[in-house]
This record gives sequence, structure tokens and C-alpha cells, in this order.
Amino acid sequence: MIVLVSSQDFIGRDVIDVKGALVGEIVSFELSLDSWKVTHVNVELDADVEDILGLRNGFFDWDRHIVSLPIESISRLSDSITIKNEMKELKDPSKANMKVIAEF
Repeated sequence: MIVLVSSQDFIGRDVIDVKGALVGEIVSFELSLDSWKVTHVNVELDADVEDILGLRNGFFDWDRHIVSLPIESISRLSDSITIKNEMKELKDPSKANMKVIAEF
């Protein structure tokens, strides 16, 4: 069965890790132009998560980070999006298959 949904249905939804900790919120998607399938979700990290991951450079660093997570890292879709990783696994981007794609 194929279910059609709008990307707008997911923009702004919370992303939580497998233990229920808030990671951030979905801001956009990446699409394969070959298959026309969503390949990654782009997540603006919560400020506390940026601290945990060591992405902030002190108290006055107000930069925000967007990371790209492969669609395979999603384990559940509901009112929020649950990823298969624990927060501590996100510290090692190679384990989480995550990359920082924007800092603003």
C-alpha cells in the first residue's frame, strides 16, 4: 500500500532518540533525483543536544546546527519522529551516519 503525504506534514515535528530524549525538529528533506525518494531528513538540533555533541563554543555561541540523518535511521513515525540511535551515538557521526550540513 502506498500512502501519499505532504512533506509539510512532517516539517516542525520533534525528533527523539530511541530513549525518548529530544534531538531537535525536522526542517527539510533530501530527495534522490534518480529515484524521487526521500533519502535524508534534515534536523535542526536542540541547543542542549548541541552542547552534548560539542558543537557549541561557549555560552555566547548562538549558532544553530542542522544535521542530515538517513531515512533508514528512522524507526517510528507518529506525532514525533523516533530515530534508532541513542544520544550518545550521535557524538560519533560515523556511527549515526549523520553529517552537519548547516551552521547559522
